[in-house]
Amino acid sequence: MTDSANVKTVTVDKLIYILLAFFLGALGVHKFYAGQTGMGIIYLVMCLASFLVIPGLVLLVCVWWEIIVAAMANADENGRITLKAGFVNTKA
Repeated sequence: MTDSANVKTVTVDKLIYILLAFFLGALGVHKFYAGQTGMGIIYLVMCLASFLVIPGLVLLVCVWWEIIVAAMANADENGRITLKAGFVNTKA
């Protein structure tokens, strides 16, 4: 179990994050925007290797998962959501 007090977070604009995930999600642009470089590289590599069917399907599921999680996240008064920084998934 992780201690949530030691988790580094980054705050990003919710609308921009969702739009980047929707239009450029296969390239991992939304992950690079959120400072999650490791995940962004994985998305980019999977996109470049998507001539194989399975990685392409996995990538499609991952992108839609990111869109759903970001859309359901509570935004602050400026329309921004908080994500975990680094090589991790978003939090709801």
